[in-house]
Amino acid sequence: MRYIRPVWLTHSGEKKDFEVYSCHVSPDGSRLVTAAGDGYVRVWSTEAVFRAAELSFDGPKQLASMSYHSGTIHTVRFSGNGRYLASGADDKIVCVYTLDPHPPSHNATFGTDEPPPVETWKIHRRLIGHDNDVQDLGWSFDSSILVSVGLDSKVVVWSGYTFEKLKTISSHQSLVKGITFDPANKYFATASDDRTVKLWRFTPPGPNSTAYDQISNFVLEKNITTPFISSPLTTYFRRCSWSPDGNHIAAANAVNGPVSSVAIINRGTWDGDIHLIGHEGPVEVCAFSPRLFSKLRPSDQPPEQRGQVNSNLVTVIACAGQDKSLTVWITSNPRPLVITQDLALKSLSDLAWTPDGTNLFVTSLDGSILCVSFDAGELGYEVSQEETDKALEKYGTGRRGAGIIEGTDGLLLEEKSREDELRGAEGRMGALMGDAPSSQIASLNGNGTPAPQPPMTPNGTMPSGDIRNVPLSGDAPANGASGQTSTPQAPEDPNKDKLEKLKSRVTITKDGKKRIAPLLLSSSGGHESSLPRAQLMSASKSAQGVKGDAPQTILDLSKPFDGLPKGGLASLLLGNKRKLAKIDGAEDGQVEKRIASMSRDGAVPILANSTEGLVPARPGTDVTGQQPTPDFIRPAVVNPSLMVSQVRLAIPKLRRHIVQTYGGSSGVPVPGADDEGSGDSHQGNKRQTQHDIMIEARNPSQMPAMGKASDQEPCRLTVSRKGQPLWQDFLPRSTLLLTGNKMFWAAACEDGSVHAWTPAGRRLVNAMALESQPVILECKDKWLLCVTAVGMCYVWDMKTLHSPHPPVSLAPVLDIAVHSLQDHVTAGPAVTSAHLNSEGRIVVSLSNGDGFAYSPSMYVWQRLTELWWAVGSQYWNTTDSSIGDLKSSFGHGNATSVAAGIVPFLERGTTTETMVRGKAFLLQRLVKQLLSREGYEGFESSVSVAHLENRMAAAMMLGSKEEFQVYLYMYAKRLGAEGLKAKVEELLRGLLGGINEEDEEMETSKGTPTSRNTEDRSWDSTSDLLCGWSRKELLKGVILILGKNRDLQRITVPYANILGVTAEPETVGDAMSLILLSFVQEINLSTPSALVMGMLEATIRNFFKSPNEDSIYDKSPKLLATPSHTTIPEFDIPSDTSSSSSSSATSLSSSSTFWRSPTPSFWSPRRYIPTKIRKNVSNRQIGVLVCVALTLFVWTVPPPQSWRRRVVHINVPHITSPYQVFRPIAEVAKKHPPNPQQWLEHNANNKFAVSSNSRITNAVSSYRHVSPKPRAALISLVRNSELDGIVQSMTQLEYHWNRKYQYPWVFFNDEPFSDEFKAATRNLTSSKIYYEVVPKDHWSLPDWIDEGRFMNSLEYLGAIGVGKGWMISYRHMCRWNSGFFYRHPRLKDFDWYWRVEPDVHFFCDVDYDVFRFMRDNSMKYGFNMNILDDARSFPSLWSRTRSFIDAHPELIHPEADLDWLLDARNSGDYNNCQFFSNFEVGDLNFFRGKANEKYFDWLDRGGGFYYERFGDAPIHTLSVAMFVPKNEIWFFRDIGYQHDINRHCPPKSAHRCSCEPTPIDENFYRLVPLESPQKKPDDTCIRQFLGGSWLDKKSGWSQDGERMFGGDGYHGYELTGLEG
Repeated sequence: MRYIRPVWLTHSGEKKDFEVYSCHVSPDGSRLVTAAGDGYVRVWSTEAVFRAAELSFDGPKQLASMSYHSGTIHTVRFSGNGRYLASGADDKIVCVYTLDPHPPSHNATFGTDEPPPVETWKIHRRLIGHDNDVQDLGWSFDSSILVSVGLDSKVVVWSGYTFEKLKTISSHQSLVKGITFDPANKYFATASDDRTVKLWRFTPPGPNSTAYDQISNFVLEKNITTPFISSPLTTYFRRCSWSPDGNHIAAANAVNGPVSSVAIINRGTWDGDIHLIGHEGPVEVCAFSPRLFSKLRPSDQPPEQRGQVNSNLVTVIACAGQDKSLTVWITSNPRPLVITQDLALKSLSDLAWTPDGTNLFVTSLDGSILCVSFDAGELGYEVSQEETDKALEKYGTGRRGAGIIEGTDGLLLEEKSREDELRGAEGRMGALMGDAPSSQIASLNGNGTPAPQPPMTPNGTMPSGDIRNVPLSGDAPANGASGQTSTPQAPEDPNKDKLEKLKSRVTITKDGKKRIAPLLLSSSGGHESSLPRAQLMSASKSAQGVKGDAPQTILDLSKPFDGLPKGGLASLLLGNKRKLAKIDGAEDGQVEKRIASMSRDGAVPILANSTEGLVPARPGTDVTGQQPTPDFIRPAVVNPSLMVSQVRLAIPKLRRHIVQTYGGSSGVPVPGADDEGSGDSHQGNKRQTQHDIMIEARNPSQMPAMGKASDQEPCRLTVSRKGQPLWQDFLPRSTLLLTGNKMFWAAACEDGSVHAWTPAGRRLVNAMALESQPVILECKDKWLLCVTAVGMCYVWDMKTLHSPHPPVSLAPVLDIAVHSLQDHVTAGPAVTSAHLNSEGRIVVSLSNGDGFAYSPSMYVWQRLTELWWAVGSQYWNTTDSSIGDLKSSFGHGNATSVAAGIVPFLERGTTTETMVRGKAFLLQRLVKQLLSREGYEGFESSVSVAHLENRMAAAMMLGSKEEFQVYLYMYAKRLGAEGLKAKVEELLRGLLGGINEEDEEMETSKGTPTSRNTEDRSWDSTSDLLCGWSRKELLKGVILILGKNRDLQRITVPYANILGVTAEPETVGDAMSLILLSFVQEINLSTPSALVMGMLEATIRNFFKSPNEDSIYDKSPKLLATPSHTTIPEFDIPSDTSSSSSSSATSLSSSSTFWRSPTPSFWSPRRYIPTKIRKNVSNRQIGVLVCVALTLFVWTVPPPQSWRRRVVHINVPHITSPYQVFRPIAEVAKKHPPNPQQWLEHNANNKFAVSSNSRITNAVSSYRHVSPKPRAALISLVRNSELDGIVQSMTQLEYHWNRKYQYPWVFFNDEPFSDEFKAATRNLTSSKIYYEVVPKDHWSLPDWIDEGRFMNSLEYLGAIGVGKGWMISYRHMCRWNSGFFYRHPRLKDFDWYWRVEPDVHFFCDVDYDVFRFMRDNSMKYGFNMNILDDARSFPSLWSRTRSFIDAHPELIHPEADLDWLLDARNSGDYNNCQFFSNFEVGDLNFFRGKANEKYFDWLDRGGGFYYERFGDAPIHTLSVAMFVPKNEIWFFRDIGYQHDINRHCPPKSAHRCSCEPTPIDENFYRLVPLESPQKKPDDTCIRQFLGGSWLDKKSGWSQDGERMFGGDGYHGYELTGLEG
């Protein structure tokens, strides 16, 4: 054993060496990393340390140094795979680094004495998740997770793949100072100052795992306390270690009586009876050697024991701590093998073994770093890694907790589940793209009208009043709400000043220097975890339900919420520090003295607000004379029944004038009839504004002439449209409330009567007399709701004039039962809103945050939301992407938002009430205390699951179809994450419902009424629907969600088999078609018996089904129908048949119906096989026997000779199907010219979208005469620095098109792509991606270029303002795009390309295969913008092109059209029009052709790319124009696109494009402005290309005349360019 302590191995400072807190050795043993108080992470060469005594060694010592932390670094660790390096510091941040494979691009840092770096370690992620110092880090042995612990008592688990925060564990009660991992990858242990070591069981997460998936992972297995009951709290670390064989944990800072020790905890029993005693002070760090050692030499081991697990294996452990001593123990000796005292001047902080277990690195707080090297045999004899792995096998190492696969069906189900997740990700991409309209959020329970939110007062609270009534849907908007949506301005950030102070905060470092501490902003910290959080969101939305741009307010439950600022509402409006006004004639300070004297005895002086400031209030004079009539007249008459009623609601004041709009609700007056408001949208009716149709009531304002109430004037009701009266009626009593919609009008009077009229004014029903005055009047479709002052709720169907249930009292929802138990009177909650949904269900919200709905089937109020869920559930965040942004396309394709549903509406109301009243503080504090108690570990999980169950029940009761599906899928995903098998099985049985009864039971129940609920609102109903959804559809969705959970596959696979999820539907149908076709070929039939073919198909189809499928789904024939993609070959009946041809045709027609009809249940062969045999024979075996029998039958019965036809083999390229495909020879059709418009009509609607099974799809496509998929790719020339730009371009193009067609991407760069670039782009597509480097000779100056002339050209073009004329790389790019991109070896296997640039936008959904369109219509080139370019960049281009034409006239296509590119007024010169090549779709074979190659070489040899600035756009334009007929060039006007200032958006495309249509001439002047002296063509470039009617001018218009008046001369066309 020897000690190595190089002088240079330190973190040196100006005055002293910094404390070294941590060290670690890389998995390959070549690097040592250390961390110290200087804020640096330093990487050293271990070879330099081992050879420090050799003077001849001249290799590098320090390999790299990183300073990304702003404080002392406490821990540093390499990942097990060696790919990452992580460090944690007292700045609360964890930094993750990766090694850059390229050499460093710089020498030593300027101004420092640091040696030049040998390696480059780049920052990969900054992880923000701690609230205090990060004390220790640990990687799992497979590097799947990283765990950080700190002084905030938290244990944070990060994904080792994406570094997303997977879970935060707050179970420790004090500082956490150590972490170690089980080498079997099953557990990790954390040590804390709460004198415990907690053991956590985990399953290694996958690369795509999120926090949502890991909810039930990382579970507390054992809490070990005995060895640490009286351990001191003075240690800096508690670094524990796990033995390499997995048997023991060495825990630091333990005690054995009064003596410090190291506790050895045994695996399984987790007891700590063994102690290592000998240190005089607390031990802070333990480290097991990573290798096992043998007491015997390998050669001395008996031959019979070789190859077996050696029983003589020992482990080695090193311990160090505050006594500055190092001890090394082996398990075969009761005493330490090595004791080294006073190894350093201060405490030893960390230990790290090399991977071979023979060298130990030690760090100390005195700044020293040394190595203890052991000679061979001193510790024992190192055994191989295989021996160590064998020792771990008994703990299941290597299985990684993947679970047991339940057969091949389980694998297929898992694959299907992953595919479903991918489609969900694509849907979320659409939300990110902003395609969904944000102006309005539609209701889910009505007709899709907006759902406005409660109006907010300036202080963020609800408006005060007796009853606050806010509509749920467009049938009942709040009166006076604006009909125009306006985007709210983002409020000023209240923390702005605080952040500015933090940015300029001056700190003093340990060496006495001052510096400004940086404010770290991490990208990883900015992203929210996908784990649902228990937080409340403020319902700060406008009355129209418009989602504002400002971030929503998160309620902090750690402190109470004050609804008003100090000083009340007046201070909020006026400010509480307003100065006093100066009074003329008063002495200085007189007013202040006067106010001070008034306040001396504690009185509050009354001040009046004036324009100059505050002045003392003056007593007012008595008011005399006639006074103006107030808005309200008097309170309504108080009914005596209120005096004895349990419920008393405030009655609205009687108002003089009430105005209510069409579709309005409640009786809140509108200040004026001209005020704009929200309308109502109904099917078949256009949206009406508030002043289009309205009803107004004018109550008498004067007392009766005779003094009697019965003699008062009548109330006048008028319905008008745009000021014109429609009808008028009079009521004997004053009106309190009005409402109405397209089906009826209603009014409630002060005498408790309710009147109703048809839209034309006919009395719909007699006056309905109620027991007290109405206080709420609402309507929804045909339903009318009235709530009276005594809390009775009436609901009427005004179409059928009946009520769905008797009147129901509000007493139960107003906490009558709770308040009756108290000794004194307490204030009950108030009703804040009462509404109806489209089914007439009453929905009520209260001021305490609770929301209720009345169930007419159960005759009871049901609580839908309450504060309990807000503080206990992880799903309370109503802006969760799975709820708030999820869209549904049910119905006619109109997307609706689930956030507009009733349950989210009520939850937002709960949030608002909680914020206003601050009720959540005590409950949240209680919940926090419960979470830390023993026995409540699953509290949050249980409440979250219960909250989802509550949501599902509410959605089902209300009939909210879309909400129910969303909550059901969320619930299923949570059950899968929790692994709740019983609930999963119960859920699947419930979704299957009563349709899983046996046939016998169904037969016996036929014709007899069932006692079950036949509606679709019960889990056990016999209906095929559940809450409006097909049970099969819901069950399939849940199965796909649960399919990836292998622990549940024993439950889910049988259901998947029933639904056919595990069998590819295309595989079944297409394989059957191929078998049939092969069968026809073998028997050489041209038209076999249709009956035989139908029987054969039915037989084969039954064998591809599960044996349980008939018994369960025979009742639903559509489930067994022939798939729509299955194509049946058409056979012609010979014309020379006998007179029975008509009957034969009839027979064939009928049998064809049989062919395409659902498979008859009587034809299932299993029905005719005895049960005993059926149990022992599989479907496949029966299928083979029946197919053989049918084949022999048809073979022995020859068909008529006239039905025979020669059949040939068809060899289709790119077909990998194992079946040989055949099809009859058809007559060669006459060749017709392509018709692109007809092609688009026949092949739109994503006809050729890629299927999940490409092999079978290609095989069957060949039979259908469908050509194989084009060999095409999306190509992009992009740099690593343009990652953000290409991510934007890829995201939009993938979403709008390529996710449906799956064409590969090919990226080109003049240098290798970075790992960050590759990772980011791979996450955006499921297609294959290629990363290629442009060859050097394609991206460098050619030999024939004169560099001097080239540099002069750069200077000149830059000086005259030619775009990018000074950039060398831009010239390389233009040259490469002009003539080299198609020569790259990667593109040799492709025939078509679509060029995609970074930072571009794709606005439109493209519903056809662009490449297939180009190929099938013989197109060579496609574009969507034709613009004018700056002629100064290529002055000699046309002259060189003309010389090429003169030299090679034979290459010009005979049908080429160059006229649109030539200026007749300018002696036929090039008019500088060009296709905008940043968007182009082209034929690579054309560019590879002889003509284009010669043309490019001609231009390239002339040097125009460098002496001038030839662009690829004009070169492509001229090449295509010369060598391609004009009818083979396509204008993609239907694809919206934008690159920089050039923008194209097709007309009449609002249904599929997210852009405003642009005229066809939009981009003509983008690059060459109007004032440019450059000559311009007679017409815009695109019009010259299109020709025809696009060039027609208006009569009397002239270009010169327009220019005389300042125009540009291009506005006289007949066609405006916005035609469809």
